[in-house]
Amino acid sequence: CGERCLSARVRRGWRVWHRSRVRGAISMGRWRRHAEAVAIALLLPRCAAQAPPERVRQLLHGDSGAFACPLLEPPACRSEAALKFLDGWNEKVKCWLCPEITSRLARQAVELIKEVAQLDVGITREWGMQITRPWLDRCLSVYLLAMLISTRGTPLQPWMMYQFGLNMIWTCQWDEVEFFRVFGVTTGQLAYVFGLVGQPYDKTPQILGLQDLERAAAGGRPPVAGEVLDRAWDAPLVIDVGMGLGADARYYLRQGFRVAAVEANPLALDAALSDPGTHAYLVSGQLSVLNAAITSGGVGEKATPFWVIPQRPEQSKASAWIAADGGEEVMVRTVRCADLLRVFGLAVYMKVDVEVNTVDCLTSLSQEMALLGGRSSAAAAGWSPPRYLSLEVEASHLIPVFHEHLAALGYSEYKVCRQFIFSPGPCEQGSYGSELLGCGSGPFGEAAVDYKSGRQWRSLAELPGDADFVKEFEAGFDWFDIHAKLAR
Repeated sequence: CGERCLSARVRRGWRVWHRSRVRGAISMGRWRRHAEAVAIALLLPRCAAQAPPERVRQLLHGDSGAFACPLLEPPACRSEAALKFLDGWNEKVKCWLCPEITSRLARQAVELIKEVAQLDVGITREWGMQITRPWLDRCLSVYLLAMLISTRGTPLQPWMMYQFGLNMIWTCQWDEVEFFRVFGVTTGQLAYVFGLVGQPYDKTPQILGLQDLERAAAGGRPPVAGEVLDRAWDAPLVIDVGMGLGADARYYLRQGFRVAAVEANPLALDAALSDPGTHAYLVSGQLSVLNAAITSGGVGEKATPFWVIPQRPEQSKASAWIAADGGEEVMVRTVRCADLLRVFGLAVYMKVDVEVNTVDCLTSLSQEMALLGGRSSAAAAGWSPPRYLSLEVEASHLIPVFHEHLAALGYSEYKVCRQFIFSPGPCEQGSYGSELLGCGSGPFGEAAVDYKSGRQWRSLAELPGDADFVKEFEAGFDWFDIHAKLAR
């Protein structure tokens, strides 16, 4: 097909043809004026198979970007299998951690995935399977949700299937607000999970745009798939407090950020840095790693005891009770979150996932702000809290403490973000391997998804009265992170 696929008349014909299928028949006069639509209907599968992926997307979207895959309009969305799955999905979004709902949905997802395997697809060398004409008659959104549910199983489905899910999202460009309204999740969340699964296998270029707004606002340039930055210090900074096995750090690196990661558990750190794809970032300086525990900065406190579980490098505690589960004591040095900003520089985002020590992190930031005489004086001295900040909710009684610190630091807006969705099954099955290099906490900043409002921020003043997520958390239906945005 080549350049013929990209001519203005052919793209226009394709859009007319697609609108006729989605919105009903169009007049014969318009068909005569755009006879290319008939040709497109015949040529699209071959074009998708032969053209490189950016050409496929340009063919579908044209100059206007107006193309949109149907959401629930195709008759296939009213099939018995699809309707049964959607009924289960509606139960799932009310109780993400309910195992009986997950098991039932997982069985239904397998049947839907079998349908996926039987449909016509095109192949491109770089990006795997692409959407071809027959897919437009299928219930693509339900297939995506089925793919997400399949991540709860072990072993996972073959990577090619999740790669196709990424291509589907990348090609269709569904409206995030509408997708969230209908399904309670966004395509950005799904893309993040599929990209997480693909970390050991693929550069996942389809997810490179998830943090465009945050990176561009900080002066960063768009990332290139698989690229390690030559001038790492020019890139915007993300601080990953609680690196774990490194899934979040790898995501930030791939999004084009410079990353300073802190992890108290030396076993987790060894596992994270054993990933071959991480080594190049260390060499270039795009990734800096510190083996330390977070403290608020007590007098004379330079090291602290920490307990690790040798067979579970992703699990560790700052509390001695973990010794009953086979934990072993190690001594690690301590560091304040405020000092991380002093050493590594101003940060676009700081992720804090260190359980009860999250309060210590906030305390050090508040102390530093007060010491410098407030936000304006701190900025004049070259120090500032990160533009975006996320906090793991370890216990509901900590939420008022979080709110007090966030308000004092100058944060004005917040989101409460679900975490179960970012935790594929292998994360919870007792061991880790090459199949999945740890689990993450999801996109941040403007791309983070509030459990109620989607990507829209809410006033921080609402946080103390936001009782619905607290009820879910205390009932064991899901767990959450709180994301905050600094006032301008």
